[in-house]
Amino acid sequence: MNEFRIGVTTLVFDGQKVLLGTRLKGRAVGTWGFPGGHVEVGEQLAAAAARELQEETGLIADAFEFVGVANYPEQEDHWVHVNFVVTKWHGVLENREPDVCGEWRWFPLDGLPENITPFHAYILPMYKEHKLFVEV
Repeated sequence: MNEFRIGVTTLVFDGQKVLLGTRLKGRAVGTWGFPGGHVEVGEQLAAAAARELQEETGLIADAFEFVGVANYPEQEDHWVHVNFVVTKWHGVLENREPDVCGEWRWFPLDGLPENITPFHAYILPMYKEHKLFVEV
């Protein structure tokens, strides 16, 4: 293992639709994933989630709820993801990191793409089933 990292991932809903973006670089290129990223040293978890959401999408989170934690050891890096749902937000959706994300799109919950990022595929079921912790 090269590194141990803490990440934040955020579910954002617009009615019965959830926000996903296509990955252009890093792990799982070509798959759809939720907004998120790494926690910086000294940063609070919810602040990291809000920062990543705004940096990536232009959306501003007004309120969060904790979803749960997932331990995700990989071949090269070991990640622990702290997952949130934005319960209130404002702003206009835009792709603020076009070198990292191909596009952001709202998907109906009953029509999600099949190629969701493997390390994000557990987040929506975790939220729906009220699981606070998973080993992925």
